Amino acid sequence: MPSLQATADFDSSLREADALLALAASMHGDAVAFSALLKSSILLLTSKLEAFLEEAAEECRFFIESAACSSNMLPPAMKVAMLQSFLDDSFLAKLKHGNPQILDRLDAFRELFYGDGVQRLIVETKFSYGKHGDSEVRKLFQRFGIKDIFESAYEDGIDAIKADLNSLTAIRNNIIHNDASPSFSVEQVVGFVVKMRDFSSRLDTCLYEHCLGITMRKVVESN
Repeated sequence: MPSLQATADFDSSLREADALLALAASMHGDAVAFSALLKSSILLLTSKLEAFLEEAAEECRFFIESAACSSNMLPPAMKVAMLQSFLDDSFLAKLKHGNPQILDRLDAFRELFYGDGVQRLIVETKFSYGKHGDSEVRKLFQRFGIKDIFESAYEDGIDAIKADLNSLTAIRNNIIHNDASPSFSVEQVVGFVVKMRDFSSRLDTCLYEHCLGITMRKVVESN
């Protein structure tokens, strides 16, 4: 049973991809319909995966934020990610022009390094569309202090899942930008769906344990 709502939502949403693939399997006599359904299933799968990863990251951010951990409990990489969010171009422009709105951000900045209970975790949980290869997924969760999400989630088969993610990204981009028609079988796309379901389940376990580990430090410290 998944620990994150994002994982349950992702698994449920993939029924739509399953439905498209089942319909495509019945369309071998109609090349145009078959190609359209297969491409649609790939685009649907990748969009659902993108949404899952961002929602899982946001859920982790909220999980840790709700615990109001002291700043010294947060992983250093998470603090760096928060600094990057604080000191963005908008903040620097407002600082340059003397805009008092920066004071609110500075209060959160103070909490990050000196607060007994950090109330606001400003961590970017989005990433750029079209750049969802394994490196982008890794960078997303590095913001939460996980050095390599693939090594944390997999004991073996790491290269295989990274290859699958990169392949899906390339196929998606080729369909969107070049209107390409990938020469895949229904079974091959079903294989991608199965692998992404497994990937989401592994990430669920890894992320939940990581977040729980951070928040449990508060319990240990208070005792």
